[in-house]
Amino acid sequence: MTTVNLFDPVNYKNKKQNCMAVVLNGCHARMYTDDGQLLQKIALVAPDFTGPSAKNFLQQVDNLLDLFLYFYPLPVFVFGNKLSVDHFKNITSHKDNIADFFIDTYGSITEDAITATLRRTLKQHC
Repeated sequence: MTTVNLFDPVNYKNKKQNCMAVVLNGCHARMYTDDGQLLQKIALVAPDFTGPSAKNFLQQVDNLLDLFLYFYPLPVFVFGNKLSVDHFKNITSHKDNIADFFIDTYGSITEDAITATLRRTLKQHC
């Protein structure tokens, strides 16, 4: 597993966050936090397509989510194509933290679309 753009926990801890978003697709997973004003990428996870790690990609994403949720117990919204989301639903150990799942039919959800969906969803629930 290759992880880049990991957040800076010292500076990050002082910021109030509302939720996290996990975006899954076949090539990588992106993780974001949202404070109601800014969607901030905190991790980009790319699978190692050699050996058994390719089979465990979603498990690796869930393990990384475990680390973030340990420090920041936030509601999580998961975006992705139907196959990825369905598999993630089955393997995640964070079902209690996941507020909702969103199917991205086109497989290329943008940060603007994630932000709009989070704002709309959080507004309905708050």
